Amino acid sequence: IVLPHKLVVGPQPYSGWTGRFYPNCSQNSEKPFFTDIKLFDHGINASLDVEKVERMTWVQDCGSEGCLFNIVEDPNERIDLGQNPDFKLLRAQMLSTLQKMNENVFRPQRGELSTVACDAGIKNGGFYGPFVYADKYYTGPFPKEDFAKKIENAALKEAASFVANEIVQDALVCSARKTFPLIAAEFSKSLDKCEPTNGFYPEFEVGINSRKPKTSYRKVIQ
Repeated sequence: IVLPHKLVVGPQPYSGWTGRFYPNCSQNSEKPFFTDIKLFDHGINASLDVEKVERMTWVQDCGSEGCLFNIVEDPNERIDLGQNPDFKLLRAQMLSTLQKMNENVFRPQRGELSTVACDAGIKNGGFYGPFVYADKYYTGPFPKEDFAKKIENAALKEAASFVANEIVQDALVCSARKTFPLIAAEFSKSLDKCEPTNGFYPEFEVGINSRKPKTSYRKVIQ
């Protein structure tokens, strides 16, 4: 951001504008889907079709050159000044600055997945953390384990150990990516409740991929 302008690059989910009453009964199929569903830190999409996923998540692709907005005069970011030749130099300058800033972005290696936290949670009666290796943190009283609970906890630890295997994780991720699209539509219907507003449905607009004419659309649903 270099006031009054803001530069945005790459695909941007949830690039839409909703009315005052949203969601409503006029557009059950148009509400955005989640973009951050993950399994073992791998993304799981609601469709195998990339363009359909972009529609479902209201993606506007600003590309590598970026979208440029005047956030003072256009706080809702509806007008992309990046398409205006008068702003070509400004956009290039801001893009160069952004690229230089990103050269020093801190991206640490955060390690591999571990079941240690799961084991600690089972030991503490189903509560995670706050620290795995702080044995003296918990002062009790600790939940007593009867025979049935011991069997249950042992099964949970065994299950956690099983899914910690990389081959098992890859298989589960592959399966989830193929099966989740089959249930995503029904899953989405359960996320919001349709509330009638006395027959009045404020306009609802979605702008998708403004930099890709083949998939661009602006939709108003009454």
